[in-house]
Amino acid sequence: MAAQNLDLLPLRDLIAGSYSQEILMKKLGEFTCAFDADVEGFIRNKAVNYEKAGYSRTFIYQSHDETHGSTMDSFLVAK
Repeated sequence: MAAQNLDLLPLRDLIAGSYSQEILMKKLGEFTCAFDADVEGFIRNKAVNYEKAGYSRTFIYQSHDETHGSTMDSFLVAK
């Protein structure tokens, strides 16, 4: 089993410049959630605007492993 590392990244930090806006929007646009289409739609279409407006806080887990490369998962803290 390959070792896996997780980074917790606040979306507001990513918006502020850790990623270019183009790359950030591309990554969020690729987010999928097999359990809840509303969550998928929120992350893809609303998370950045809600973060900027202060309506919610979204955090991204970025996992890295030797076998699968890098993936992004998220969770939301509503205000």
